[in-house]
Amino acid sequence: VVCIFTVCMLTFQKGHTLLGIVGIFVPFLWLIGAVLPAKPGSRYALAHAGLAECYVLYPWLSVAPPHDSMPKARTAALRALEIDDDLAEAHAALGVCLSFYAGDQPASERELRRAIELKPSSATAYHWLGNIALLAMGRWDESLAAERRAGELDPLSLSIASDTGVTLLYARRFDEA
Repeated sequence: VVCIFTVCMLTFQKGHTLLGIVGIFVPFLWLIGAVLPAKPGSRYALAHAGLAECYVLYPWLSVAPPHDSMPKARTAALRALEIDDDLAEAHAALGVCLSFYAGDQPASERELRRAIELKPSSATAYHWLGNIALLAMGRWDESLAAERRAGELDPLSLSIASDTGVTLLYARRFDEA
């Protein structure tokens, strides 16, 4: 079980680097799905957070519709936070669920800012704060600041770069897009 868990986490880390490539997330979910049920009452908070992050990405990757994946993401994120309330990845995933599925932008912003407070080096948390919560509230300058910080933290991310361009379009800053 520990070996499978290690493979899962390495796959998950690669998935963050290669965000948007479905083939990276499907093996993670398959492997982690084998680990968590094998350990009833599993205390692997990061594994639950990893599941939540994968499920929140499914609608964007056209793997599953939001009504299928977001409840699973929320459940996994809440389970991770039940185990370890200081896990930035779980707060970030819950923030996406609250924005994208529940439509609660202030709660989403709180969760994403909590993720950043816990892990200031999280490009994902900055990206989701800018591209999801702040963008939905029309707070363009704050959104761009968060996305640019995400780009500084992960300069090779295509999703961060392209989403920053989308935010510039929403902000009607066409020359910068």
